[in-house]
Amino acid sequence: MNSINIALIGCGNVGLKLLELVHTKKALLLEQYHLQLNFVAVADSSGVAIDENGLDVIKVIETKKEAGTVASYPEKGYRNALIVDVLKNSNVQIVIEAGVTNIENGGTSLEHAFEAIQLEMHVVFLSKGPIVCGYQQLRDLALEKNVQLKYSGATAAALPTIDLALQSLAGTEIHSIEGLFNGTTNYILDRMTSHGVTYQEALLEAQEKGIAETDPTLDVDGWDTAAKTLILANAVMRTNFSMKDLEVKGITKITPGEIDKAKSQGKVIKLIGEVYFDQKEARTKVKVSPKLLSSEHPLSDVKDALKGVHFLTDTMGELTVIGGKSDPRAAAAAALKDVITIASTKYLM
Repeated sequence: MNSINIALIGCGNVGLKLLELVHTKKALLLEQYHLQLNFVAVADSSGVAIDENGLDVIKVIETKKEAGTVASYPEKGYRNALIVDVLKNSNVQIVIEAGVTNIENGGTSLEHAFEAIQLEMHVVFLSKGPIVCGYQQLRDLALEKNVQLKYSGATAAALPTIDLALQSLAGTEIHSIEGLFNGTTNYILDRMTSHGVTYQEALLEAQEKGIAETDPTLDVDGWDTAAKTLILANAVMRTNFSMKDLEVKGITKITPGEIDKAKSQGKVIKLIGEVYFDQKEARTKVKVSPKLLSSEHPLSDVKDALKGVHFLTDTMGELTVIGGKSDPRAAAAAALKDVITIASTKYLM
């Protein structure tokens, strides 16, 4: 049996779902992967719960839900504890960074990631901010310290984008990537197309169903899609882009008239994140914008809050994956997959 000590930084909806998922999958992890995952530290914005022998995951969940902070965990909860100090004085092997996403400068999540890598801890990212703002530096430091970085949860979560590109398409030249990376915007546009509702009506429906956030700005203005597309560009196409290099346009200005016009042409409008090589300018470009797709396009029939990605390669042709509905549990599952992948390698054997 391989016993792995984990620190979870960030205990919001996805963090809680991850704790629940690991608890539910405890027997499967042991039987199928010979893994025992021990959460020795769980932190939120108010403090941290620490137990080097492993926290009671159910008690952590109950404490968070009842008291609003894991710092109220009985006897082993600490308010205002510094995450850096927790990591320095722990026996953690994998850090899961699930803090609030900051795509402007990475925020404290980026600081935590650097500290974890310096301490030779592997890092699994659910927060997109650190990978968006510091990918090159994080990757270089991880190579130096011989640790792994995984970020499935930051690149469309349950939709397998980064693993597919780096592993299943290894050895190919990827000419382009097109993706429906945001379930909220796809739901809104699908409702506008299939039911003739306005943007505002579709957004309200999405919010009532819990698909859209109360403040949907990052989604509907295209920035969530941009962040995921940027990560794929830098990690897969070996570019060195930042958010300021991207052309980004959201869906807020799309009218029913534009939707109807597209339908009359046998097309649909989808918010697409693209990475492609511009032959005229001889450089790779990243773009996010609503795009007219013909019925023959493999992403044209992606419905509801589902997502999809389409790769064009030199030796394996075209490959499309559709699915990965937006959901906190699905994001948690992506993080668990990354933990299993790390723990199953020579690094922790």
